[in-house]
Amino acid sequence: MRAPFSQDRSAIAVSCVVLLVGVAACFMNLDASVLWQDEAQTAVVSRTILEHGIPLGTDGLNFFSQEYGAEYAEGYVWRWHTWLPFYFVAGSFALFGETTWAARAPFALFGLATLLLAYPLGRRLWADRWAAAAGALTLATSVPFLLMVRQCRYYSMTAFFTVLALWSYLRLIERGRGAGPLFALALVGLFQSHYVYIPPLVGSLVVHALLFHRDRFKAGAVWTSVAGLACLPWGIWMAGIRYGEAYGETLADGMHRIGVFLTFSDALLRFVFPVGLLALIAAVIGWHAIRKSPRLGLDATLLRGSTLVALLVVSHLIVLSLVAPTYFFRYLMPLIPVLALAAGRIVSAPLAGPWPLKVVLLGGLIAWGPVGPFVYELTHDFEGPVEELIRYLDEHAEADDIIATTYGDMALKFYGDYRVLGGLTGEGLALANEADWIIVRRHVVRDDAVGKALRRVILKGDYQPVIMERVDTGFENREDPEQHLYRTATSGPRVVVHRRRPPATLPERGR
Repeated sequence: MRAPFSQDRSAIAVSCVVLLVGVAACFMNLDASVLWQDEAQTAVVSRTILEHGIPLGTDGLNFFSQEYGAEYAEGYVWRWHTWLPFYFVAGSFALFGETTWAARAPFALFGLATLLLAYPLGRRLWADRWAAAAGALTLATSVPFLLMVRQCRYYSMTAFFTVLALWSYLRLIERGRGAGPLFALALVGLFQSHYVYIPPLVGSLVVHALLFHRDRFKAGAVWTSVAGLACLPWGIWMAGIRYGEAYGETLADGMHRIGVFLTFSDALLRFVFPVGLLALIAAVIGWHAIRKSPRLGLDATLLRGSTLVALLVVSHLIVLSLVAPTYFFRYLMPLIPVLALAAGRIVSAPLAGPWPLKVVLLGGLIAWGPVGPFVYELTHDFEGPVEELIRYLDEHAEADDIIATTYGDMALKFYGDYRVLGGLTGEGLALANEADWIIVRRHVVRDDAVGKALRRVILKGDYQPVIMERVDTGFENREDPEQHLYRTATSGPRVVVHRRRPPATLPERGR
């Protein structure tokens, strides 16, 4: 009776630590900065559900495309993404109001759920409490993971449903009660969060089952088919996405595809799974080889778990390199929990050493990331250029004013009631000639056609430049670890707003 009690106690202890760390890391100061462009797009599309019941690409005043209109089906129905994230945000808006916190809270909650599920998955993957605990704590302190959890975007949902699918798959292999329906539900949830992750996950599990669990292959195939049938109508409808219209040339460029694959792989080693872990593996193997230790060989559990991790990493990298328009770190989100658990397995048993050595290695793994800057962010507010623009326009613009901008338009549409032109919507810019406010951002996103058009309007109009206080950074504060700002930028060119001068009032002529 002592061993099960000890295991239960250790599971509770780890879960409590992960819960405390996770609540702080996922929710603390969640509204310290305004939504940036991609987050705000999720928010404005979600808001249309409250009025129309389905997500639309326009609210009748503004348009929400960032792909020159390719996201819309007939009637501006949103088809670029599956809809589950939008409904969670709409529900949050209905409960808590249309605020920054309410927009991000559902995804922070999914992030916390992923952290809590990491330990049970690690136990089933490695059959080792130390490895599971180290992996869960590694994930709970993974700054790249936490940055994406705190975004109003689908990222954390893909991580959660991937972890849930893996956990239920391993339970299905062990004939766990209710594992089949839960596995199917996880696949449906992943598809409805973002469909691109279904092929690499299912492909990896098919190969893994054929290699190690052929006796359970049929059961897995049955529940995968159930999920597939549930998603089939959506798959048929979403096949009409005009993805090739937006990225056809890029997708056909073979050298660019190879470059994307290498960049994704490099990002995993720089931000998720440090190269030092590979060196540690080599050291362990070398040490046991020198000592001719029998522990050098892989046991069955370690072999099955390591193979599953390898299959997931390779399959995701291949699929992403084929379909991603270019490198974006956020596309790697479902791999972060998997690699965190793999890292936990490596540091938990170096040279079969004592637990103090394992704790030191785990501490080094945690300290490897930018934990200090992230803690600073959790305890301080952040203000970027868009937040200052929102505040300035709220104080000086009229409700019926027209605003034209090159980028950052989605946040202006979420926080204000203005007619906002420009960005990447693909709409005509004729109305920009009547704009009351023109904002040409210093950084160019994709192409500068809108910027050139707006500069011409400024030159032929009567506009007064107003120099803002904040630095004109490229993005408000995106999730990419290479571009994320942990504190407000203080050096660099400032944002400039061009305000139309009011017409001069002529003196009334005498009689």
